[in-house]
Amino acid sequence: MARAEPGAPSGAGSGTASATAPGAVPKSAEVDARALHLILHPTEQCNFRCTYCYERFEIGRMAPDTVAGIKRLLAARHDLERLHIGWFGGEPLVAPDVVRELSRTARTHCALHGIAYSADMTTNGYRLTEPLARELVGLGIGSYQISLDGDGEAHDRTRRRANGAGSFATIWSNLEALMASDLDLNILLRIHYHRDNLASIEALIERLARAFPGERRLELHFRSVSPLGGENDRDFPFVERARRQAVERRLAEALAGRLRLRRRAESGTCYACLPNSLVIRADGTISKCTVALYDERNIIGRLHPDGRLEVDDARLRPWLEALVCGDPAARACPLRALASNGARDEVQDASSQRHSRGKAEGKRVGA
Repeated sequence: MARAEPGAPSGAGSGTASATAPGAVPKSAEVDARALHLILHPTEQCNFRCTYCYERFEIGRMAPDTVAGIKRLLAARHDLERLHIGWFGGEPLVAPDVVRELSRTARTHCALHGIAYSADMTTNGYRLTEPLARELVGLGIGSYQISLDGDGEAHDRTRRRANGAGSFATIWSNLEALMASDLDLNILLRIHYHRDNLASIEALIERLARAFPGERRLELHFRSVSPLGGENDRDFPFVERARRQAVERRLAEALAGRLRLRRRAESGTCYACLPNSLVIRADGTISKCTVALYDERNIIGRLHPDGRLEVDDARLRPWLEALVCGDPAARACPLRALASNGARDEVQDASSQRHSRGKAEGKRVGA
């Protein structure tokens, strides 16, 4: 275990920060010690219990020592040119006060030292009301990823609240209010499909196209739900990998260019293999990947309250090797190289589901 000065993982070098949450960054992304990309979990609790979710919700809101450590970590990095924060979870808006506190710290630090600052959030959208979104945009969080699993009833069957109730009506109401506002934000709707909801997805496409014709702040992305270790994986109606490209082509044809469409990235560099991209979980654990939360190989160190990053070089090194190994598949998903042969395809598919806007991008496969 190697100890490092605040903000610089031992042996990590640096990578390119992005302007969105966990996912892929452009192939041209350069290694740059003056950029920092942090994916923060203000809480690992969630107000949803999606039927395919693999998260365990064992950790609560971010500990005060972790909040203090992040503040001191940032304070030590006055040398940065760019800072990007991706808010993840759990559901980050279950702990909005943590998001506010650390966002204010980051914005103040960046303004004081002339650092370009950006932030995004992966959220289920249930608590993203227009007033809260206005506050968050004012704090620099300009991009949001929200998942929908169909139109109304189909969505509610898989994206249930923790009390078992549906969630679509509230999310749709929030979406209508956001699109009716003058807010300068971008929303990526990740549309999850499986064998049982394809007709409902097409109905959702029609609803979206009618409600928000030509809306440039809205973008759709079609993704299959994948088996990632959730308790219902055995019986869930996943679409076979061989059929997914045809399904996504059919859905894109249904959209017919009426709203912006983000297509599946053919190549790119995952945030997890960039030396300057770190996941800081609510208990101060440092990881590289937001998919393999419970894989010991993904636990690379700890953030201390004084801002020091304690990093295990032996665990960090395999994640960074993908950046220089020359294998495009490893760059797109370094976890693929670490996974057992039987799990590689689904692991890579899950990692590629992290949205990207030309930056490094989150969340459980039903974020």
